[in-house]
Amino acid sequence: MGEKPKTTQLTLLVVILHDLDYFGEILETWKQIGVPGVTILQSVGSFQAQDLVNRTGLANFLGIFDQGKPQQRTLLALIDDENLLERAIAEADRIVRGFDRPRSGILFTLPAGQALGLKKWGTKPVKDEAELAPEKEASPLLQWFEEDLKARGEGRMLEDWRHQRATPVSEIMENLQLNPTIVHTDATLPQVVSEMAQNPRAELACVVNTEERLVGVIDQHQLGEAMLVNVVPEEFLESPEDYARAMDAANGKRPQIAADVMSPPLYVSGDDTLDVAYQKMHKARLAGLPVVDVKYRVLGYISLLEVLSVCYPQVPSTDEP
Repeated sequence: MGEKPKTTQLTLLVVILHDLDYFGEILETWKQIGVPGVTILQSVGSFQAQDLVNRTGLANFLGIFDQGKPQQRTLLALIDDENLLERAIAEADRIVRGFDRPRSGILFTLPAGQALGLKKWGTKPVKDEAELAPEKEASPLLQWFEEDLKARGEGRMLEDWRHQRATPVSEIMENLQLNPTIVHTDATLPQVVSEMAQNPRAELACVVNTEERLVGVIDQHQLGEAMLVNVVPEEFLESPEDYARAMDAANGKRPQIAADVMSPPLYVSGDDTLDVAYQKMHKARLAGLPVVDVKYRVLGYISLLEVLSVCYPQVPSTDEP
């Protein structure tokens, strides 16, 4: 008798998504990383269903999905690769900015038995992210700029710049060896201030959820606006919205925890290059960024000063002592 084929552990990944703003991004991201297929169900929570029954009666319950209002979605995916499962979970958690965030949804897994039809013959393998990412077209102005420099005999300078631009973030991090400031979503703002004050070289706080995944960032400017509105109210009286914020602060109503003031997460990976890191900093007007792994857990912190130190290394002095 032939040897019995080795069975592969199957896992059913279930996401009950409440915030449908992230629905399309989850599907597209799962497709890119190779999740074999997703079943989508229209669903509704028990509290919402009970509310409808209370308001309109039991006769309208069966028409709950015909109300013309967005409902939650349930996503089901069978996965037989442990690394892919972890990546799919990490991507979904990142996209919704943490499933511990109110009204985001629920994610859970269940062990599955045998499954037929998970893989089909004749299908092409999923391309990796580098192949899927569209190539960035160089700006005509950049091309002209480089051609002008070459015409002036500055070809060596261009080669130096290209070398600097390609420096990996993992290598840049070794220059200053900065530690990230990490706080949880439920940290109070005074706690955030305390953590950032103890690590002043990192000008950005990394906000993580219960899974230790990056879900937001807080810079010192954001923290100042949230906490100084009642101390310096004249800076917040230029518009009706600012005036309302100042009055809320005076009445004791203002952001209380890190999740209230954090911005969407900005980050780089160790494999990213200097040009990618700087472009993200420049666009967001930030002086640093967290460095994360493939599961969006914070590994370190890279600063603008480190980027500058690569591009403009210190010239050793030639003066004799």
